[in-house]
Amino acid sequence: MVAPPRQEMEGLSQASLAKNIETQGTGLSRVFLLNFKGHASLKLDMGKITVLIGPTSSGKSTVLQALNLLQSALWSDGGSLQGSNQNGHGQFTDIVTGRDESRHVAVGVDGHKKAMVQGKYSVSTKFSCRLTFDGSPYPPKLDAAVDIECESPPEEAGTMRLELSNGVGKVVMPDASALDGAIPTVRVGGGLAPLIHGDLPRCPGREAFGPMFHGGEYFRSLLNGLWHVPFSRVVTSDKLPLEYSASIMSPDRTQAAASLLSHISTDNLVLEKISSMIKEVGLKKIAMRTIPVQKNEKNMLALDFLGKGSYNTIMHEGSGLNQLATMFAILAYSPRGSVVTIEEPEIHLDPAAQARLMKIMVRQAIEEDKQLVFTTHSDHLLYPLLAYVKKKDCPLTCGDVAMYYFGTDESGEVAGAERLDINEHGQIQGGLKGFWDADMKAMGEVLG
Repeated sequence: MVAPPRQEMEGLSQASLAKNIETQGTGLSRVFLLNFKGHASLKLDMGKITVLIGPTSSGKSTVLQALNLLQSALWSDGGSLQGSNQNGHGQFTDIVTGRDESRHVAVGVDGHKKAMVQGKYSVSTKFSCRLTFDGSPYPPKLDAAVDIECESPPEEAGTMRLELSNGVGKVVMPDASALDGAIPTVRVGGGLAPLIHGDLPRCPGREAFGPMFHGGEYFRSLLNGLWHVPFSRVVTSDKLPLEYSASIMSPDRTQAAASLLSHISTDNLVLEKISSMIKEVGLKKIAMRTIPVQKNEKNMLALDFLGKGSYNTIMHEGSGLNQLATMFAILAYSPRGSVVTIEEPEIHLDPAAQARLMKIMVRQAIEEDKQLVFTTHSDHLLYPLLAYVKKKDCPLTCGDVAMYYFGTDESGEVAGAERLDINEHGQIQGGLKGFWDADMKAMGEVLG
């Protein structure tokens, strides 16, 4: 699964990231898939908010799964991506189009990031990552290039390039000294995480590029940028282990949800943000409380909702309120400037609650500088989004929203994606494909 990237490494906290790094524009500019599951070839130009719509089994969630897989590769220590089950995505034959093992499979992203580091350094970053598979068995091959330019102050301006190819990582600093070979080899299958957390902070010449090496926050923020809210996000127990042992990168969706909620249980600021969002949707206040320890038992937490002056455990609430706890936890906990992917935000919510949810999502995109990518089958989310594009007092423009319709052919196979044209009035040329035509057909049958 996904879940949020591990920020606990080397004592790094989300508060530290927020304090030292202020994003000024961030995100994925393009995503492409080659022979990945149902998509023989797919390229998507991303927006501040990217919406994926279309029939069931048309390949929308595949895009989010590909991003999740790439994120796992970036965090890999060299072992977690070499098993027979690719991070929960199955065998090679399960991810290659047509189950044809002779095909070359690739997942890739291009993007950019601008930030102010420590309130002093203006930093611009361009990155490109490719994850490729050339047959069974695993492991895959990860290639990545990260170009970083410190633009100011002038006396400390400079450039740096991180490269990872075929498991070998290196750093090049043209304005200081060439450090090729100074970075110890990263074992085959390793991601950027071991390079950044282990080798880079110790490499020669690091003093020549101050903003990059001050505690390593900026490098870690690059890896900490992609978060995923899965479809299976209902918490299935009202008791969560305190100091949860499973990684919040766990491919097990239930474990990851429980681990995240347990991880933030002592962060009152994050809990208050979650409560505020849940209340805005029109529901109840969330709260965590510690369950008294009994003999031979670990410390436990109870996830409660406060309504009419009394607490009720999450298991005694409806699915709509339950699933919001995980989704809002990720929205509240992910740092400013993150990319957050969400599978069907609307599940278990009534139409009015969905409209209020979209207000929260738009605010996250604008005020928190987050890039949102989500799949949906609900026009109760889409109409409010288009209305925000139309509003003159809302900074969200038609250029900020990329909406793709994923289709299927007559046999039900994936048939690619078409970008829908949205104008400044929030209108879609040809209408909201897959929604208005279905509504008109159903209404005609009722009235006829």
